[in-house]
Amino acid sequence: MQAKLILIFIFFIFFVSSCRNYEEYKYITKNFEKKYTGLDTLIRLDGYYYKEYYDTYTEYHKKLGLIIDTVVTYRTIVFSKNSEYNTFCLFRSHKEIQSFVRDKPYCTNYGFYTLLDDTIKTQWSARANLNSWVIFYSQYLIENDTTLKLISHFGNSGYAFEQNPLRNEIYKFYKYP
Repeated sequence: MQAKLILIFIFFIFFVSSCRNYEEYKYITKNFEKKYTGLDTLIRLDGYYYKEYYDTYTEYHKKLGLIIDTVVTYRTIVFSKNSEYNTFCLFRSHKEIQSFVRDKPYCTNYGFYTLLDDTIKTQWSARANLNSWVIFYSQYLIENDTTLKLISHFGNSGYAFEQNPLRNEIYKFYKYP
């Protein structure tokens, strides 16, 4: 009986601790003001922006013998005219990206952006576990209509790479076929 109570207590603690950021998640994904921003006058929106990304974890997984056939992946972002912002997982090819975006236009890494002169400020969320979301904040500098520079990125996940939010990553435009 005492073992059952301990298990119930552990489950309860796990469940309560997994409910972080729910209200902020709701605001980011559902309650923000969807309005025309004029972003389409500054950058192209008929495709997506991507960055080639070398995943060091992939090399680690290769050493473990897990099946991974490439270490170069693409991180993608999509903007709309009305403040919506999507960032998608890591993909191995543009064909894979297009298939995913066509089949699942909105995924859990969803949020909104605001525009301030030549800077796009995003706020988005990603599911961390059961009922918990990590909230991210990113800023992109518009270099021209097909190039964005990620200048800062941070979140509340606690990962080491997030402790230094400054970035200098270039995202290039890829038009949908």
